[in-house]
Amino acid sequence: MKNLRLVIVLIAVDLTFTTITSASAGETGFIKAGAMSAAHTVDSNERYEQFELFVTYGLPLAKQWTHWAYFSDIDITGGMISDRDQQAAIGSIGPRIGFKRHPLIFDIGTRLTLVSDSELGEKILDGPVHFSSHFRIGLRMSDVEIGCRIQHMSNAGFYDSNPGLDLLVLDVGYYF
Repeated sequence: MKNLRLVIVLIAVDLTFTTITSASAGETGFIKAGAMSAAHTVDSNERYEQFELFVTYGLPLAKQWTHWAYFSDIDITGGMISDRDQQAAIGSIGPRIGFKRHPLIFDIGTRLTLVSDSELGEKILDGPVHFSSHFRIGLRMSDVEIGCRIQHMSNAGFYDSNPGLDLLVLDVGYYF
């Protein structure tokens, strides 16, 4: 435990007092566009699907180490979420941070998510404002990246009920 604390302190000091680079560790501006598809099956009567298009805007906060790089960016998405009978528009924006060592990418993120219909099948979402959080593993091959994320969407207790929705998301993106 003592060694873990030392490692955390050293990483914090390194991030604080070293030069942050953007050329080798992170790309800035609009860097990637792609599509995501997700599904969640509760039982034979309750199934949710989500399809979104996205763009990624790279932020200058990045750091290159010998083999690993830290990066940060903003994801902007728009699409549809549906159950067997109903559809709703969905859109989100939020930060993402991660580590990469070519070709592997690990990231986490959270996004402000807006849903046009607060009732989807058995899920009564209680309102339009939600938050989506994820953990993702990706693989970059030249200009193409594929990934798989575990995503949770909920209203964070802003409304009377907070049923939440967990999704397994597959994505593919193309770097400009």
